Amino acid sequence: MELWRMDELCLVKILKCLALPDQLAMLQTFQRCRPLLGRIWRSQLTEIELNLLEVPLHKDDFDFLLTNGRAQLNELRLNYLGRDHFEVLVGHRFPQLRLLEVDLLPPFFLCPRLLHQLGQTMPLALGSNTF
Repeated sequence: MELWRMDELCLVKILKCLALPDQLAMLQTFQRCRPLLGRIWRSQLTEIELNLLEVPLHKDDFDFLLTNGRAQLNELRLNYLGRDHFEVLVGHRFPQLRLLEVDLLPPFFLCPRLLHQLGQTMPLALGSNTF
């Protein structure tokens, strides 16, 4: 059965079974999956672990992922984060985030100002001395 003919409920069940990198591939390949994945991520996404060299993401798709997952996100691990993706990341706040691990893509590095911006994404950490 072709994806465009599939019942929405069946498609949602399939998308829920996929790992995040596969969901992202579906997001970038089939426009029909965009609103469905947004709903799934808003209600169920609590952890993101992405290697951005292995799972290349357009800036807009990265923003879509963070926008829809940010409310319940507890852990965020990003490898090979470049400047464009960093700018998207610091534009978000993650109210439930307890763990943030960021590995930057050289030659990009964090000066004190950028490190402060990164800290602002984690309101829970601002009240403690953990960041």
